[in-house]
Amino acid sequence: MINTKIAGVSFEGRQDLVRNIKISDVLILSKQPDNKYDKNAIAILDLEGNQLGFIKRELASELAPAMDRGTKYKAKVSAITGKEHNNIGVNIIIYLEGEEGIDTDTKESDEKYNIIPVGGY
Repeated sequence: MINTKIAGVSFEGRQDLVRNIKISDVLILSKQPDNKYDKNAIAILDLEGNQLGFIKRELASELAPAMDRGTKYKAKVSAITGKEHNNIGVNIIIYLEGEEGIDTDTKESDEKYNIIPVGGY
């Protein structure tokens, strides 16, 4: 399990999209091999296919090769930040597909699933 932030939520009108996100919403990770800025780019989509942003470059460089080998990841919203400043951020937990039962709200789940703090990525 990896706890990180969605990058790029302030661009291309994505703030309007993330305003509708709720804690525990499931998100989709989608490789973007044709991305002209990063061949390992991984977009984060809501279940309707709207792009909310990207996985940070450093983390994407680790996850993309695994995805190329068939590993399937999903993400779940763990926190919404910045509402009081009208600049919304979204923290997520990335997990292997099939581990959907995780509880994102407890310290116990952090220990059980070896969640890496947001500062890690």
